[in-house]
Amino acid sequence: MAQPAPTSAPITAKRIIEIVAKHTEVSVEDMKSPRRYSELVTARHLAAALIRQWRPNLSYPQIGKLFGGRDHSTIIHGQKLIRERIRRNPDLATLAHDAEIDVVYEAYFSKRRMLG
Repeated sequence: MAQPAPTSAPITAKRIIEIVAKHTEVSVEDMKSPRRYSELVTARHLAAALIRQWRPNLSYPQIGKLFGGRDHSTIIHGQKLIRERIRRNPDLATLAHDAEIDVVYEAYFSKRRMLG
C-alpha cells in the first residue's frame, strides 16, 4: 500500500468502503454485518486499512463504528493481518492495488473538482 494521504483527502470513508465492495464483490451491507466468512473478512480488513491510510483523522474506534460497531482492537488486528496476507498472496496484492488505484483516482479528481 502507498504512503498515507494527507488528512484533507477529499474521499470519504463511505466511498472507500464502496470501492472495496466493488472490487471484492462483497456488499457494503455485508461488510457492516456480523458475518465472518473469509472473503468478507478480507474485504472488511482491506477497506479498514484504506480508510486508515486515506482518512488518518479517523480514530480506530470511529473506523470500527463504520463496520457495524467493531472494537478498535479488531480494526488494529485486521490491519496487521491484511498487510501480511497482501505480502504473501499475489492475487490479494493485485486486488488491493487495484482498489487503492481507484481510491487514489477518485480522491485526486474529487480534489480537482473542489478546486474548480
